[in-house]
Amino acid sequence: MSDISRFEHYGLSDLGRTRLNNEDAWNADSAEGLYLVADGMGGHAAGEIAAGVAVTLLPRFFREKHPSLRSLENPEASRTVADLLETVNRQIHETGMAHPEQKGMGTTVVLCLVRNDRILIAHVGDSRAYLFRDGKLCRLTKDHSVFQELLESGLVSENEQRGHPGRFQLTQCLGHGPKISPAIAVLSIEPGDRVLLCSDGLHDMLSDTLIQEILLQQEDLREACEKLVAEANRSGGLDNITVLMMRAEQA
Repeated sequence: MSDISRFEHYGLSDLGRTRLNNEDAWNADSAEGLYLVADGMGGHAAGEIAAGVAVTLLPRFFREKHPSLRSLENPEASRTVADLLETVNRQIHETGMAHPEQKGMGTTVVLCLVRNDRILIAHVGDSRAYLFRDGKLCRLTKDHSVFQELLESGLVSENEQRGHPGRFQLTQCLGHGPKISPAIAVLSIEPGDRVLLCSDGLHDMLSDTLIQEILLQQEDLREACEKLVAEANRSGGLDNITVLMMRAEQA
């Protein structure tokens, strides 16, 4: 494996065609090697607040924990990331409980942490991470949703996903309860790989096959993000759409 000198990135968030406000948020801290997308939920703009808290606090907490996150080969790194997500979860949950107008607010989060030739992917909810390598798209996360549980139980098929009510019922997200169980994985990254983080406003509108076709056609990160958002809107734009794409550059 070759060391990765940096991740070039581009992010874009769009209102979509039916929503009145954007409850998605994203952040990229290149110096820390941290990239994340959040999709908030809750009335009276509470979802927007929850997503904003997640993308603001997590980079700060990661910087404070930097010594324990220098290497992803250390199992302690995954435990540290889980603890940081738990801390943000509690803060959002306690804020919601303390303010009646924000009670029940929550947010998904998916993040990518880069260290040399490895990345750590962590998520809670149904915002997703994908790896695009050698022209092939691979989904790195499984949605925390009722539909995903039905799918894994063999009670529904992948083709039934769009429009299925269980698709929109999350089994966990930041803020909805005092405890979470984030999914965390560490994998190798190669020069030229692209990593895509996105909210469900993208993957609800576009199949993985179509996302792959767009990435095959668009090498430039900005053009790829703009094309993904445009196609999601063309397919209905039923939710806010956020995409954050990174490409690994060789040292």
